[in-house]
Amino acid sequence: MRPQKQNPRSWRPVLLGTLLASLAGAQAQTVIPESVALPSSAVDKTKPGFVVRVFQATGPQLPNTLARTEDQIAGVLINPATGQPFENIADLSLFNPDGTYTEEGTISYGGTFFPGIPGTEFTTINIAMEAITYLDLQPGTYTMIVNSDDGFRVTTGNVRDRLAEIRLGEFDGGRDAGDTVFKFTVTKAGVYPFRLIYQQGGGGYSVDWYTADNNDPSNRTHLNGPGGIPSYRALKPGTVPTGPAIVWVAPQHNSINASPSAGLSAIIEDGSVALNTATVKLFRNGTDVTAAATIGPKSGNRTRVNYRPSTLPDPLAIEEYKLVFDDSTVAGGKREAIVRYTVAPYANYNLPDPLWLETFDNVPEGTLPAGWTTYCPIPGNGIEDLDDPNSDSYLVWVVISRQRVLDIGAAGRWNAGQRLNTPEAYIKARRSKASS
Repeated sequence: MRPQKQNPRSWRPVLLGTLLASLAGAQAQTVIPESVALPSSAVDKTKPGFVVRVFQATGPQLPNTLARTEDQIAGVLINPATGQPFENIADLSLFNPDGTYTEEGTISYGGTFFPGIPGTEFTTINIAMEAITYLDLQPGTYTMIVNSDDGFRVTTGNVRDRLAEIRLGEFDGGRDAGDTVFKFTVTKAGVYPFRLIYQQGGGGYSVDWYTADNNDPSNRTHLNGPGGIPSYRALKPGTVPTGPAIVWVAPQHNSINASPSAGLSAIIEDGSVALNTATVKLFRNGTDVTAAATIGPKSGNRTRVNYRPSTLPDPLAIEEYKLVFDDSTVAGGKREAIVRYTVAPYANYNLPDPLWLETFDNVPEGTLPAGWTTYCPIPGNGIEDLDDPNSDSYLVWVVISRQRVLDIGAAGRWNAGQRLNTPEAYIKARRSKASS
């Protein structure tokens, strides 16, 4: 029998699928600017390892996002049950007085050992970690791998500053332990700062930081491990002046689906050179809005900058903010940082004035205003409990307090598929309470 002629296209999906699978954990290569390199003499080689900070929040489980991670590390992640930043419940008994952990070995953390975890509530959820180190590198291309459960990000450059650091590799989400492989090229010998952030939502948790053979990622060694690239946790005091750094910003640069009322918030932290708050200026889409922004006052070594627009941007608009302040450590003596993000596709309803206004302020919880009636044909379970969204209390319309909404949310008991499933919306450019 004559062999059947094969379709020359038939192999392509298989090959493409194999290729995509092999590249799924790989990311684009970055050439690190030579300006990032510090002199080799700047690093303190008597201090190997990493400076690690660990944060943990109480339950329920928080989102598996790097935005949440940065908020948690910066100390601005809000607990909806209290309206205040989450308390760090990591066990810091082995940490230094300044809240850091000295890791003289490798970043190879998980269920066997993870500094500060389990925390004081004996849980392993809602973890955020930061590790900073310095690598003395020669010119060449390097392959780096982070195996994580859940997400991570590695940056270089000014790793104190969220708008000056250079992203090298990341996984933004939840996953079982898996590799992300990324490469970078160094063209100038010197010491390069590196920052790893890691986040855990729930379930398993682990993070390992490696470098690997450029042609065989399976041939890998931990940073600072036997046969690996030596890592150092400190520079020699006074060798490198540091200017004010933007240690937190929201929304994040290049983010999408930002709230139209987000504006810009940032925290600027003093370095060896302190911030002169009188020099801070803020521009929105090229217009100076400094007079409408709140700048400071300085608290310790940190200055908060907040701005909310008086008019909402259009849905899907691209907003650009420029933050400017004096910094004698940069060329020209003035720092300019750009934040650009895309606004979410929100709704803004221009309704006429109400014919009748009911605020429910004088209506007791669990009841309805006088004259209101409701009917529900669905049989209940015979249990009424305002703290339980699945009880009969919620089969019909019911008045509850905003605080109860927050408390139930903090306990993770809202069924978002059926209740409080309201997208962000605005009425006459003011955010509706139903979407908050």
